[in-house]
Amino acid sequence: MNGSATSFTNLGDCLRLPARADNEALVALNEHGEALERLTARELDARINAVANRLQQAGLKPGDRALLLGANSLPYVLAYLATMRIGAVAVPLNPALPASTREHVIQDAGCTLCFHDAGLTGLPDNLRLIAFDDDSFFAADNSLANFSYFEPGHDDIAEVLYTSGSTGAPKGVPLTHRGQCWALTHYFTDLEGEAPERIAVATPLYHMNGFFLTTMALSNRMVIHLMPRFDAAIWLQVIADHGIGYVTGVPTMYALAAQLPNRPSAHEMAHVTTAYLGSSPLSDALVFQVQTLFPNAVIRNGYGTTEAGPVVFGNHPDDLPRPPTSVGYPVADIDWRFSNGSDVEGPLELHTPAVSPGYLNRPDANANAFVAGWYRTGDIMRRDENGFFYFVGREDDMFVCGGENIYPGQVESLLEKHPAVSQAAVIPMPHATKGQAPAAFVVLAPGAESNEDAIKRFSLENGPAFAHPRRVIILDAMPLGGTRKVDRRALAAQLEALLAEDPGRATA
Repeated sequence: MNGSATSFTNLGDCLRLPARADNEALVALNEHGEALERLTARELDARINAVANRLQQAGLKPGDRALLLGANSLPYVLAYLATMRIGAVAVPLNPALPASTREHVIQDAGCTLCFHDAGLTGLPDNLRLIAFDDDSFFAADNSLANFSYFEPGHDDIAEVLYTSGSTGAPKGVPLTHRGQCWALTHYFTDLEGEAPERIAVATPLYHMNGFFLTTMALSNRMVIHLMPRFDAAIWLQVIADHGIGYVTGVPTMYALAAQLPNRPSAHEMAHVTTAYLGSSPLSDALVFQVQTLFPNAVIRNGYGTTEAGPVVFGNHPDDLPRPPTSVGYPVADIDWRFSNGSDVEGPLELHTPAVSPGYLNRPDANANAFVAGWYRTGDIMRRDENGFFYFVGREDDMFVCGGENIYPGQVESLLEKHPAVSQAAVIPMPHATKGQAPAAFVVLAPGAESNEDAIKRFSLENGPAFAHPRRVIILDAMPLGGTRKVDRRALAAQLEALLAEDPGRATA
């Protein structure tokens, strides 16, 4: 085992053995919330090493890129961590993205191997393919239980996460072993303490939120209950049945859970001590819903970015109570500033050990986002008199739908591929469970005919489901501003009037 009981340098080696070796570490669940397999930290470590040895035998080398396409599973965790243990780079990606996006990522990142769920179609034929249901590849093997981990240098990359920019083109965000290991140290606890806490992970591992939570739990005395995907009813039942004390997710998850007519009682949730929310703004109404679900939980609103890492804010140094909707107080070993020179509100810029070295193959985007080690987040933040920060909004027109970033130009480009659509403009509309969702205004091509349902269906069939417009309004012409650009304020006023006439459509 590389690293001591309190530190490590390779992100794939985050179990902090031997201090937690015989503690239960991971429980893999099926879609019904039933346990498929239980592993101690020692057993999990040996399984990761077995996969690492097999990858090395297959020719994967330090610096090589491995694409991961699949739902949450034990093999996914093994593949992710084993890839990094040998010094190769993990490239997780939403498996629901179109094949054209996958191909862009493969070329952009230079992937040579692809892990994938069985039955996933449109897989690349020019990569080594390894299915997550290949039992022989992911099985335990005592003869392969040891592995000499790659020792990363200061700038060695552990993973590349893909995020869309304002142009809609997916951008690769390389993250270093050093930066991510630094972030995890902010969550270190005494491994020799009381009985381990249990955490349910239902957010996807291809998203920073899900994978960082997994490594955070593995590097502490926590037991992961890994769900293949989120289902509100099953999520709540897992929390109730398995004694989950640390609950985490994006706001949408909590909102959907709160809407369930039949759910575990407050008494059955009394063991939940912490409810952590991240990846999306938090409202007072949602705080109330979360407290109703988990009456004894302390609610924590988190903030992080893919480019600057998941650790920015924490508790107040004077132990002042954190307001529920605040993202916290800046941790001691980061630098922050508002680019407008204010110390009260402005666009946030960050300098931390976790900041990405810059987007892959995108010098144009890097020039705007990264300057001398600082990352321009594009997030408008407000700072109160006690130094607590609050998320206000985005500098650009990006909005968040259930934890997923929506860029209007990306949706507009897709809609304009519809043969009947000549022009499209997308703006956010209120949504009861997702916070905001896309609404589309379209102008049809001359002589063309279509309707709202047909355009929605086209969007669902050709793009990610989370980005499809929940309303489609067909116009004769777009309103234009003084610069002859589409007047989005006029569209927002029109949408507001439509929703006022039919309020139920705001939650559709």
